[in-house]
Order: sequence, then structure tokens, then C-alpha cells
Amino acid sequence: MWRSTIPTTAPRRIGARTTVLSGPLLRVFGLLTVLSALLFLLSRAFSKSEDVAQSAPSQQQQQGNGVGEQYATCTPLDKIEEVHTNNRKVHNAIDSWIRDEDYNSSVFLYGMPKHVAHLSTKDVGEPVNLSDLVGFLATKFGPGTNYLEMGVSVGKTLYQVLHTVCDSNVVAFDLETINPTFHRLLESKMNLVLKGGEASLTGHSFLQEKYVSKKPDDCHVRRYDGVFRGNTFGYVDCDEFDLVGWRGIKDLVTSLGRGATFQVIFSDALHSVQAIRFELDRIMDLELLDRQEFAYIWDDMGQRVPPLCERVVEYADINVRHKISCVVAKIPGWFGVNEKPHNIAIITTLNIDDLVRKHMQSATYVRAPQSSR
Repeated sequence: MWRSTIPTTAPRRIGARTTVLSGPLLRVFGLLTVLSALLFLLSRAFSKSEDVAQSAPSQQQQQGNGVGEQYATCTPLDKIEEVHTNNRKVHNAIDSWIRDEDYNSSVFLYGMPKHVAHLSTKDVGEPVNLSDLVGFLATKFGPGTNYLEMGVSVGKTLYQVLHTVCDSNVVAFDLETINPTFHRLLESKMNLVLKGGEASLTGHSFLQEKYVSKKPDDCHVRRYDGVFRGNTFGYVDCDEFDLVGWRGIKDLVTSLGRGATFQVIFSDALHSVQAIRFELDRIMDLELLDRQEFAYIWDDMGQRVPPLCERVVEYADINVRHKISCVVAKIPGWFGVNEKPHNIAIITTLNIDDLVRKHMQSATYVRAPQSSR
């Protein structure tokens, strides 16, 4: 503990002529001594206030962005450059994203054909890629965002999003059981596993209908609490065409207590026309997409966007339809510079003009916001 000390003035001999000070001189000398002490105290107080002011940013950083006590575990990343820098650190800290035995024993090779699987461990390079884009869009809705990713593969984009968003709910949906390497990174946080025939998070069975699924075992819901940056994470493994998996998603997000809709949806599952239509039907039937603010991103799209865009516009709240833009563009995928840029589509209520101009190639607005027309 630092302790403030005030120097005292002791009597001193300054010669025979000044041993005894006259009354007025003595009073002046005493006044000067008091003023000197006051000035010393003021300088110490000012110095202490400067120290407190200088330490305030770091204290604020520890407490979050001031939105509220429930969002006090991290500071959001507000710029895509910040997301990019953070993602490279997170990505490069993982030596291997999946073990050979887990990859070879999977149902669908985690969506990575054998001729490209080796690219998952390579450096993704510096250009902004799809994982950066998705993570950045997810931050634009602030803490408390609900994020859904369909078609998770080994979890590269998902893992980076978990290190980007703040105090949010992140839900994954995939045919494959969660990648064991990914699970081990979160294992200590898992507190619930549900499987076929068991009660769901909201008290009723989410496994009510079955079809002949490509999945060899039961569907599962896993929940992990308090993972990176205060996020809650849920993983639903089920066939995309199995309605029980979709009910699992709805039950899971409802149980997390921040609304039953998602502001951000990233679709990177089966890319057939049939699968995309089925996916959008389920999202609308179950009202999984927020109607007032959202970003819906598809990987590997192309010319199938216009009818999807119109359906989303019709689904959205009438008061936000004028803000909605639908963009088709090219951007490096989550393998980064190790493959050709991907065709992606974004349908969103956000203003993404600057993002499109700076970081995407061959961009076309299928639908521009009305204010920009």
C-alpha cells in the first residue's frame, strides 16, 4: 500500500543573526511552509487522478462495452480488421482440426472431399475470407445475438465465430456428430446431451417424426455453457431433411432465453436446390429467422438467389423491407487463399455497401435497399 508523506520543517541554525526571527518574518515563514505543504498535497492528488484516468480504459475493457452487467465479459470487435486479426490468431493456434481416424470414420467426411481435406491445416493467408465476413456480420447485432450455422464441417468458421461474438448464443446444425477435436476444446463446458426419445430442453420430445435418414445413429443435442467470450454453444447433429433436427434447433434456441429467432444464419450444408428450398421452408415454418434485423449468408450459391431473396423479403417485417439488400459476390472460402474464391449470397437488413466494395469480387446487387435506388 502506497502511503503519502508530508515533509516537516525542523528548526535550523542559520547563523547568529538569524537564530531568532522577528514576529512578522516568523508569520511569513510559517505561511510559506503551509502553502508548500498544500501544493505538495495538490500535486499528489492530481498525479493520482491521472493514474486512475490512465487505467480506466483497461478497466472498461475488462467490464465490456457498457451495454449492461449481463454483457460484461468481453469487448465486441467492431471492425472487420479487428475480426480478421483475431481470426488469424485463433486459426493459427490450432495445429490440426481433425484426426485421421475421426475423418475416415465419419458419415460424409465432414463435408471435405479427400482431395482437399489437407487444405484445412494450411495457413489461410491475409485476404479477408468467408469466416471473417460471417464473424464480422455476426458482431453487427451486438451482444446477445443468436447465431445459427448449418453445415459445420470440422468447425473452423464456427470456432472463429465463438471467439468473435460476445455473450451470444451460437447454435450449430450438421449431419455429423460434433468433430471430436472441436468437442475436446469445449468439453469442460458441456452440461447437457439429449438423444432420440429423450425429453427436450423445453419439456416435450423433439424427436416426434422420422424418415429414412442418412445418419446411422440417433440425433443429439449438446449444450455447452460459458464458452469463449461468455457465449453459450449448442450443437444439433441430425440429417438436414429430418424434421426432428429442426425441432431440436427451435427447442434449443428457445431454452437459451434470448428469443426464439436468429439474427444471423450461415448456410453451408447441402447445396442442392432441393436442400436449399427445404431449409428455407423449415426456417420460415418455425420462424427461426428474425423478421426485423438479420443477415442470412449462403456459401456456394450462384444464380439461385433471386427467388430466395424475394421469399425472405416477403417474410420480413413490412417496416424493414425497404432496407433489405441481396448481394451475390465472390470471396475466399474458409480454406482462404488455398482455393478459388467462393460464390456467396447475402440477404440482410444491414448496410453492407462498404464491406462489398472493399472485400468482395464480382459483386451484383440482386436487390438494393430502396434508399439506394
